[in-house]
Amino acid sequence: MPIYNASTYLRQSLDSVTNQTLTNIEVICINDGSTDNSLEIIREYAERDSRIVIIDKPNSGYGDSMNRGLDIAKGKYIAILEPDDWYEPDMLETLYNLAIEHNLDVVKGDFYQYSNQTRQDRQYHLFRSEQCNKVFNSNQDTFVYSLQPSIWSALYKREFLIKNNIRFLDTPGASYQDTSFNFKVFATARCAMFVDKPLLHYRIDNDQSSINNIAKKLPYIDKEYDEIDSFVVKNNLSNKLGSITVECRHRTYVWAMEQLSISLIRSYVICCADTLRQSISKHGIDNTYTSCMQLINHPTLYAVKKICQLTGHRLKLTIRHSKDR
Repeated sequence: MPIYNASTYLRQSLDSVTNQTLTNIEVICINDGSTDNSLEIIREYAERDSRIVIIDKPNSGYGDSMNRGLDIAKGKYIAILEPDDWYEPDMLETLYNLAIEHNLDVVKGDFYQYSNQTRQDRQYHLFRSEQCNKVFNSNQDTFVYSLQPSIWSALYKREFLIKNNIRFLDTPGASYQDTSFNFKVFATARCAMFVDKPLLHYRIDNDQSSINNIAKKLPYIDKEYDEIDSFVVKNNLSNKLGSITVECRHRTYVWAMEQLSISLIRSYVICCADTLRQSISKHGIDNTYTSCMQLINHPTLYAVKKICQLTGHRLKLTIRHSKDR
């Protein structure tokens, strides 16, 4: 559990993990220099539950916190829990039993999206039914790269992570460090499984979320995809995964554009076009590669279209909200 100024929701999160039906676990809480009373809450729980291990350190960001937890973890499998989310009571037992039965490198469940505003859960439906409850090899089933990372809804075999040197980038703050971690997991997993049962509650409107202040964090998106590029090239996977790598980068860029203010979109589109060209070159992909060719070849025109599209969409939302009031 990487924890930074999470006191608002931390007790609910800790309760959900300490009350799991699978009891033979260790709970590694990494306090990343919190300035609220998060550390006091962790210590309070640790006094009552010997399974809780505390790492207290100066603030260094999500990636470094996660790596420190990985370094001391002793379990056969590793789970990740964000301090504003919470588990269903049988989350760990459900995934662990499947992992042991099928000797899985990774097993991943569906999750609920929880809104603080409405106080309601909605199942996300991360997978299609035909993708679930069977063992698959991610080299053959490349659909996994189009899914939301949601690294916290899974179990990972610790030996598998160590063998493939799968860790997090130690970039500052909470800045999309799940991106390269998730890609590496599925690029190297030989036995994986998805479960269509929702097992975690993901809080979608936490003010501390990494999707906020996105303009300041755009460089970290590129760092994640640069790491993926390097990983794919180093492991001679460009023939299999080069085009997928570029497509994932392109898809994330489009998502990021949709979060930005209109004034920033044109300059960001031009930067995206340049980095996409570089990524294509690294993997030796044919220039007729189609999914991002409009962005690469005509970035100014692409930016104008995107600005018009987003301006119209945001105007419609504003009108709708004003009518609702």
